[in-house]
Amino acid sequence: SGKSEISDINKNAGKKAVAISEETFEIIETAIQASVKTDGAFDITIGPEISLWDFHKKIKPEDRAIKQKLQLVNYKALMLDKNSRSVYLKKSGMLIDLGAIAKGYAADKAAEAMKKNGIKSGLVAVAGDIKAFGLKPDGKPWKVGIRNPRQKTRDDEIMATMELTDMAISTSGDYERYFIIKGKRYHHILDPKTGYPADSCQSVSVIAKDGAITDPFSTGIFVLGHERGIKLLEEMEIDGIIVDKDGKIH
Repeated sequence: SGKSEISDINKNAGKKAVAISEETFEIIETAIQASVKTDGAFDITIGPEISLWDFHKKIKPEDRAIKQKLQLVNYKALMLDKNSRSVYLKKSGMLIDLGAIAKGYAADKAAEAMKKNGIKSGLVAVAGDIKAFGLKPDGKPWKVGIRNPRQKTRDDEIMATMELTDMAISTSGDYERYFIIKGKRYHHILDPKTGYPADSCQSVSVIAKDGAITDPFSTGIFVLGHERGIKLLEEMEIDGIIVDKDGKIH
Protein backbone atom coordinates (compact mmCIF):
# COMPACT_ATOMS: atom_id res chain seq x y z
CA SER A 1 0.00 0.00 0.00
CA GLY A 2 1.52 3.24 -1.26
CA LYS A 3 0.13 5.40 1.54
CA SER A 4 1.98 3.71 4.38
CA GLU A 5 5.15 3.59 2.27
CA ILE A 6 4.95 7.33 1.79
CA SER A 7 4.53 7.89 5.53
CA ASP A 8 7.59 5.65 6.10
CA ILE A 9 9.62 7.78 3.71
CA ASN A 10 8.38 10.94 5.42
CA LYS A 11 9.10 9.60 8.93
CA ASN A 12 12.66 8.81 7.90
CA ALA A 13 13.36 12.18 6.27
CA GLY A 14 16.90 13.26 7.14
CA LYS A 15 17.56 9.83 8.69
CA LYS A 16 17.67 7.05 6.15
CA ALA A 17 16.55 5.70 2.79
CA VAL A 18 13.40 3.58 2.69
CA ALA A 19 12.95 0.63 0.33
CA ILE A 20 9.59 0.71 -1.45
CA SER A 21 7.42 -1.30 -3.85
CA GLU A 22 7.83 -1.09 -7.59
CA GLU A 23 4.57 0.87 -8.02
CA THR A 24 5.44 3.51 -5.44
CA PHE A 25 8.91 3.84 -6.95
CA GLU A 26 7.41 4.24 -10.41
CA ILE A 27 5.00 6.97 -9.35
CA ILE A 28 7.76 8.93 -7.54
CA GLU A 29 10.07 8.55 -10.54
CA THR A 30 7.34 9.85 -12.87
CA ALA A 31 6.77 12.75 -10.47
CA ILE A 32 10.46 13.68 -10.49
CA GLN A 33 10.49 13.71 -14.30
CA ALA A 34 7.50 16.07 -14.23
CA SER A 35 9.36 18.32 -11.76
CA VAL A 36 12.39 18.49 -14.04
CA LYS A 37 10.21 19.32 -17.07
CA THR A 38 8.16 21.97 -15.25
CA ASP A 39 11.24 23.45 -13.58
CA GLY A 40 9.86 22.63 -10.13
CA ALA A 41 6.39 24.11 -10.73
CA PHE A 42 5.16 20.63 -9.91
CA ASP A 43 6.92 19.21 -6.84
CA ILE A 44 5.85 16.29 -4.64
CA THR A 45 8.02 17.57 -1.76
CA ILE A 46 5.45 20.36 -1.28
CA GLY A 47 3.98 18.41 1.68
CA PRO A 48 5.24 20.80 4.42
CA GLU A 49 3.44 23.73 2.74
CA ILE A 50 0.24 21.79 2.06
CA SER A 51 0.03 20.75 5.71
CA LEU A 52 -0.11 24.43 6.76
CA TRP A 53 -3.27 25.21 4.77
CA ASP A 54 -6.76 24.10 5.71
CA PHE A 55 -9.32 24.68 2.98
CA HIS A 56 -12.20 23.15 4.94
CA LYS A 57 -11.71 25.39 7.93
CA LYS A 58 -10.70 28.29 5.68
CA ILE A 59 -7.40 28.77 7.49
CA LYS A 60 -4.67 30.83 5.86
CA PRO A 61 -1.31 30.15 7.53
CA GLU A 62 0.94 32.87 8.97
CA ASP A 63 3.27 34.33 6.34
CA ARG A 64 6.18 33.53 8.63
CA ALA A 65 5.25 29.83 8.78
CA ILE A 66 4.94 29.66 4.99
CA LYS A 67 8.41 31.22 4.57
CA GLN A 68 9.92 28.91 7.14
CA LYS A 69 8.73 25.72 5.46
CA LEU A 70 9.92 26.74 1.99
CA GLN A 71 13.45 25.47 2.66
CA LEU A 72 11.97 21.97 2.95
CA VAL A 73 10.41 22.05 -0.52
CA ASN A 74 12.85 20.90 -3.19
CA TYR A 75 12.51 17.82 -5.37
CA LYS A 76 16.29 17.88 -5.87
CA ALA A 77 16.70 16.88 -2.21
CA LEU A 78 14.71 13.70 -2.89
CA MET A 79 17.13 10.86 -3.67
CA LEU A 80 15.89 7.91 -5.72
CA ASP A 81 18.06 4.81 -5.87
CA LYS A 82 17.07 2.40 -8.63
CA ASN A 83 19.37 -0.41 -7.46
CA SER A 84 17.98 -0.61 -3.94
CA ARG A 85 14.57 0.73 -5.07
CA SER A 86 14.66 3.21 -2.24
CA VAL A 87 13.84 6.84 -1.54
CA TYR A 88 15.62 9.24 0.76
CA LEU A 89 14.54 12.74 1.75
CA LYS A 90 17.71 14.65 2.61
CA LYS A 91 16.30 17.07 5.18
CA SER A 92 14.40 16.20 8.30
CA GLY A 93 10.91 17.72 8.11
CA MET A 94 10.57 17.11 4.37
CA LEU A 95 7.28 15.52 3.28
CA ILE A 96 6.19 13.85 0.08
CA ASP A 97 2.62 14.56 -0.98
CA LEU A 98 1.38 12.61 -4.01
CA GLY A 99 -1.93 14.49 -4.18
CA ALA A 100 -1.29 15.92 -7.65
CA ILE A 101 -0.24 12.70 -9.38
CA ALA A 102 -1.86 9.78 -7.53
CA LYS A 103 -5.33 10.13 -9.07
CA GLY A 104 -4.07 10.17 -12.66
CA TYR A 105 -1.80 7.22 -11.95
CA ALA A 106 -4.70 5.34 -10.31
CA ALA A 107 -6.93 5.97 -13.34
CA ASP A 108 -4.23 4.46 -15.60
CA LYS A 109 -3.92 1.40 -13.37
CA ALA A 110 -7.70 0.92 -13.20
CA ALA A 111 -8.03 1.12 -16.99
CA GLU A 112 -5.13 -1.34 -17.34
CA ALA A 113 -6.78 -3.81 -14.96
CA MET A 114 -10.06 -3.56 -16.86
CA LYS A 115 -8.35 -4.21 -20.18
CA LYS A 116 -6.49 -7.21 -18.74
CA ASN A 117 -9.86 -8.63 -17.73
CA GLY A 118 -11.15 -8.45 -21.26
CA ILE A 119 -13.10 -5.20 -21.02
CA LYS A 120 -12.88 -3.54 -24.42
CA SER A 121 -14.00 -0.08 -23.55
CA GLY A 122 -14.55 2.12 -20.53
CA LEU A 123 -14.16 5.44 -18.78
CA VAL A 124 -12.39 5.80 -15.44
CA ALA A 125 -12.94 9.05 -13.55
CA VAL A 126 -11.04 9.81 -10.35
CA ALA A 127 -12.23 13.33 -9.48
CA GLY A 128 -10.70 15.65 -12.12
CA ASP A 129 -8.64 12.91 -13.73
CA ILE A 130 -10.21 10.81 -16.45
CA LYS A 131 -8.91 7.94 -18.55
CA ALA A 132 -10.92 6.69 -21.52
CA PHE A 133 -10.26 3.58 -23.55
CA GLY A 134 -11.98 1.99 -26.50
CA LEU A 135 -15.18 3.36 -28.02
CA LYS A 136 -18.68 3.80 -26.66
CA PRO A 137 -21.25 1.12 -27.62
CA ASP A 138 -22.37 3.36 -30.51
CA GLY A 139 -18.82 3.25 -31.94
CA LYS A 140 -18.06 6.87 -31.10
CA PRO A 141 -15.28 8.18 -28.81
CA TRP A 142 -16.04 9.06 -25.18
CA LYS A 143 -17.20 12.63 -24.62
CA VAL A 144 -15.69 14.56 -21.73
CA GLY A 145 -16.71 18.07 -20.77
CA ILE A 146 -14.40 20.73 -19.34
CA ARG A 147 -16.03 22.94 -16.73
CA ASN A 148 -16.19 26.68 -16.99
CA PRO A 149 -14.00 27.77 -14.03
CA ARG A 150 -16.27 30.77 -13.37
CA GLN A 151 -19.80 29.37 -13.44
CA LYS A 152 -22.32 32.00 -14.40
CA THR A 153 -25.55 30.07 -14.68
CA ARG A 154 -25.29 26.69 -13.03
CA ASP A 155 -22.78 24.38 -11.44
CA ASP A 156 -22.12 22.15 -14.39
CA GLU A 157 -21.58 24.75 -17.09
CA ILE A 158 -19.30 23.28 -19.77
CA MET A 159 -16.92 25.48 -21.76
CA ALA A 160 -15.56 22.74 -24.05
CA THR A 161 -16.09 19.09 -24.91
CA MET A 162 -13.36 16.67 -25.93
CA GLU A 163 -13.74 13.35 -27.70
CA LEU A 164 -11.35 10.82 -26.21
CA THR A 165 -10.30 7.28 -26.90
CA ASP A 166 -7.23 5.68 -25.31
CA MET A 167 -6.37 9.02 -23.77
CA ALA A 168 -6.36 10.70 -20.39
CA ILE A 169 -7.42 14.21 -19.40
CA SER A 170 -6.75 16.03 -16.14
CA THR A 171 -8.08 19.39 -15.04
CA SER A 172 -6.64 21.56 -12.29
CA GLY A 173 -8.84 24.47 -11.24
CA ASP A 174 -8.80 27.21 -8.63
CA TYR A 175 -12.50 26.49 -7.98
CA GLU A 176 -12.06 22.95 -6.62
CA ARG A 177 -11.03 23.74 -3.04
CA TYR A 178 -10.80 27.37 -2.05
CA PHE A 179 -11.92 30.10 0.29
CA ILE A 180 -12.13 33.86 -0.12
CA ILE A 181 -10.80 36.40 2.38
CA LYS A 182 -11.25 40.13 1.70
CA GLY A 183 -12.06 39.44 -1.93
CA LYS A 184 -8.93 37.33 -2.50
CA ARG A 185 -9.26 33.71 -3.54
CA TYR A 186 -7.03 31.19 -1.79
CA HIS A 187 -7.12 27.78 -3.49
CA HIS A 188 -5.35 24.44 -3.05
CA ILE A 189 -2.88 24.60 -5.96
CA LEU A 190 0.21 25.97 -4.25
CA ASP A 191 3.30 27.29 -6.01
CA PRO A 192 6.23 25.24 -4.64
CA LYS A 193 8.49 28.29 -4.96
CA THR A 194 6.32 30.57 -2.78
CA GLY A 195 4.09 28.29 -0.66
CA TYR A 196 1.08 30.41 -1.68
CA PRO A 197 -1.69 29.56 -4.18
CA ALA A 198 -0.53 30.06 -7.77
CA ASP A 199 -2.35 33.00 -9.31
CA SER A 200 -1.78 32.99 -13.06
CA CYS A 201 -4.58 30.61 -14.11
CA GLN A 202 -8.18 29.71 -13.36
CA SER A 203 -8.08 26.28 -14.94
CA VAL A 204 -5.74 23.99 -16.86
CA SER A 205 -6.65 20.78 -18.70
CA VAL A 206 -4.00 18.51 -20.18
CA ILE A 207 -4.69 15.67 -22.61
CA ALA A 208 -2.16 12.87 -23.19
CA LYS A 209 -1.89 9.08 -23.30
CA ASP A 210 -1.46 8.63 -19.55
CA GLY A 211 -3.03 10.07 -16.42
CA ALA A 212 0.36 9.83 -14.72
CA ILE A 213 1.40 12.57 -17.17
CA THR A 214 -1.77 14.66 -17.42
CA ASP A 215 -2.26 14.93 -13.65
CA PRO A 216 1.15 16.41 -12.63
CA PHE A 217 1.38 18.54 -15.78
CA SER A 218 -2.06 20.13 -15.34
CA THR A 219 -0.84 21.16 -11.86
CA GLY A 220 2.62 22.27 -13.00
CA ILE A 221 1.27 24.27 -15.92
CA PHE A 222 -1.33 25.88 -13.66
CA VAL A 223 1.62 27.16 -11.59
CA LEU A 224 3.74 28.15 -14.62
CA GLY A 225 1.02 30.22 -16.29
CA HIS A 226 -0.16 30.22 -19.90
CA GLU A 227 2.96 31.49 -21.70
CA ARG A 228 5.38 28.95 -20.32
CA GLY A 229 2.55 26.39 -20.16
CA ILE A 230 1.76 26.52 -23.88
CA LYS A 231 5.49 26.32 -24.70
CA LEU A 232 5.83 23.22 -22.54
CA LEU A 233 2.79 21.54 -24.12
CA GLU A 234 4.23 22.20 -27.58
CA GLU A 235 7.62 20.88 -26.53
CA MET A 236 6.03 17.69 -25.18
CA GLU A 237 3.67 17.47 -28.16
CA ILE A 238 0.60 17.11 -25.98
CA ASP A 239 -2.66 19.05 -25.93
CA GLY A 240 -4.01 21.39 -23.33
CA ILE A 241 -6.53 24.11 -22.62
CA ILE A 242 -5.46 26.92 -20.31
CA VAL A 243 -7.82 29.52 -18.89
CA ASP A 244 -5.65 32.36 -17.62
CA LYS A 245 -6.44 34.57 -14.64
CA ASP A 246 -8.46 36.97 -16.81
CA GLY A 247 -10.61 34.13 -18.14
CA LYS A 248 -8.92 34.11 -21.55
CA ILE A 249 -8.66 30.69 -23.18
CA HIS A 250 -5.36 29.52 -24.65
